[in-house]
Amino acid sequence: IYVNDILHSDVSGTFQGIEYNESFRRDHIIGEAIYPETGAPVETFKGANNAIGSLFLRFQTSEELEHAITHQREWLKVVVE
Repeated sequence: IYVNDILHSDVSGTFQGIEYNESFRRDHIIGEAIYPETGAPVETFKGANNAIGSLFLRFQTSEELEHAITHQREWLKVVVE
C-alpha cells in the first residue's frame, strides 16, 4: 500500500526541519519533498497552499497504514520555532 502524506505545521513560525522516528523512516518512508528551507517562515495549515512538503510512504497492510496515520505524532515532528 502506497500513500502520499501532505506535511503541514500546526503553528506559524520559523521552519527548523522535520524529525522522524528512525525505524519508521527505514521501514516506511520511500521519498520526501520538503519545500521550505531551514529558517524560512511557515504558516499554520489552513489549506493546500500552506503545505510544507509531502512524504511517499509504503505499508504492508491497511491496518499498519491506519495505525501510522492515527499515531503520526509518534513518528513525525515538524519543528517550528
